Amino acid sequence: SKEGVLEQMRRLAHTLKGCVANVGARPLREAVVAVEIAAKAGERARAVELCASAVVLGQSLSAALDHAHRSRAA
Repeated sequence: SKEGVLEQMRRLAHTLKGCVANVGARPLREAVVAVEIAAKAGERARAVELCASAVVLGQSLSAALDHAHRSRAA
């Protein structure tokens, strides 16, 4: 159901919010907070749109962390 999906998005965003805050990824945290708020408000289309933006930020963070790890290993 739509409500179930939104609740899953909200819970996942809430969990991810804490994780990314722990590594200091402020832009990603802000994006995830926006997803959480939209999902809680029942704004499915907005939550999905914001989620796509959060994914892009997450991919950038992942690439940066991978690069840093490889640089240290070299």
